[in-house]
Amino acid sequence: MDVIEVEGMMTKRHKIHRLIINVAQRYSVIVTADKLVSNFWVRADLQADCFDDSSDQIVHLNPYVKAIVHYEGANHLNPTTKRWADNPNYHDNCIDLNTSDLKPLFLENVPAKADQIIYLNASFENDDFNINRGVINGSTYVIDIYNPTINQVLFENKHSFPPNQNVFGLFNTSQVIDIVVYNDDDGEHPFHLHGHTFWVLGSGEVDTEPDYSKLNIYDPIRRDTATIPAEGWIVIRFVADNPGIWAFHCHIEWHVEAGLVAQFVELPNELRELKPPTDWKQLCIKSPNPYNGLKPQSEPKIFINDMRNIDILNRYTLLGELFGK
Repeated sequence: MDVIEVEGMMTKRHKIHRLIINVAQRYSVIVTADKLVSNFWVRADLQADCFDDSSDQIVHLNPYVKAIVHYEGANHLNPTTKRWADNPNYHDNCIDLNTSDLKPLFLENVPAKADQIIYLNASFENDDFNINRGVINGSTYVIDIYNPTINQVLFENKHSFPPNQNVFGLFNTSQVIDIVVYNDDDGEHPFHLHGHTFWVLGSGEVDTEPDYSKLNIYDPIRRDTATIPAEGWIVIRFVADNPGIWAFHCHIEWHVEAGLVAQFVELPNELRELKPPTDWKQLCIKSPNPYNGLKPQSEPKIFINDMRNIDILNRYTLLGELFGK
């Protein structure tokens, strides 16, 4: 099959027989049906080697999913086709398709240099309650459900924010921004940027460092979700020209809840010129607190964290219809 598109960007055809895809990533491929009339297995294998050592506790997980491609005129028996000879876990380092193999269909004018470079260190640490939390530059993002960052910018004209809001960039003018993320965790993380696509200039695995002289600014792929290898790094570039408050976060949803989130405040003056109705502010004030459905629990409760981490939740347990009764 041929990859022809990555998250909205048309690419030159790149032939593969196995598509590696992470959480939130999207690809378009063309499969040429040119074989003899028959039935063929299509396999979707979860990369079990990418799971945490605790994944053996996920006893009901079937990592092998199959479907049938049926040619018109073939019988209705199960296919007898075999896997490709290469090891399905040969990417056990859990990285994306090699970005050097993915080329834009049309060359773009990638900015030659950045106006600002933002360095982020992503990791996981236990908090005071021994709960594993996502941490960026030493801070865990905590959502403010009553007064989110966008309301603080729109209605309070704020330019500084509490540390736990993880605002690591305030761009008052349109700029070219590089983000260099170091992954201090022993698991990979698919990071997604809201409001933009970005050029992937380079990435590296454990025991490597970014070298700006070797980054690709000629024909890099542009996308919105890229994997940061375990204990590795990535360098992305984007143009901050879209007024808004934009999140940059790991797209494994447990990791978002755990606080592995950064925010960028972009062109706040232009944002205020949109003059949103004051009802926007009332929406958050009047919204029910989702944590009202939680109560203290003395016994630890085990829950599955993104199929890789088994955590002990000592503080709360959910009530009501989420789990049913």
